[in-house]
Amino acid sequence: DASVSRDPDVDFGASQGLAFAWACTLFDGKSSPACRDTSGALLVLSSESKLQVAADMLAATTDAPYEFTVTVSKPGKSPAAYTLSLTLVTQDIPNVELAVYGEFFRQADGSVKINANSVFLLTATCSTDNLKTQSWGSEVALTAPAFTASTGGDSLIYKGEGSNALVAGASYVMTSSCRVEGALETVVGSAEQVVVVNAP
Repeated sequence: DASVSRDPDVDFGASQGLAFAWACTLFDGKSSPACRDTSGALLVLSSESKLQVAADMLAATTDAPYEFTVTVSKPGKSPAAYTLSLTLVTQDIPNVELAVYGEFFRQADGSVKINANSVFLLTATCSTDNLKTQSWGSEVALTAPAFTASTGGDSLIYKGEGSNALVAGASYVMTSSCRVEGALETVVGSAEQVVVVNAP
């Protein structure tokens, strides 16, 4: 983001009249050719003040980082440039798979239909062996006495009779999230199960 660049001879907030040119290089051990995307094509860079590169456009770096340089120019002025080194690592987003057990009818759209007093169990499997945190969410409070979640967050049970938490005729989205603390950032995977409560 080079949008805060300005001409010191122009009032702050006024149009600065600046032009932006972006470049990307990657040292290959001998030289620093222009960056290429994952298909092998030269990376196309904008001439705007902000540069956005789509996710999965660039491969993860190995020995050297990507070098992104922006050159800011204006007629009659000396250009100024700034280079930012960027290291990319591969970090998978965990996949979450849900299973439903109990008294329900599986509908064609993937939702499950239950009676308001039906007992059902949701289980969630997170596809990572790394340290993770699993949790549940919905429009309705998933708390006791109607709901009980396992200590590790990988299962949720609705107790049915006498719970009065789910309203007949309504539908609810039950979401299981798997949060993984990565080396550079936190990634979250999730899956949803729509639960439709049968109207009497």
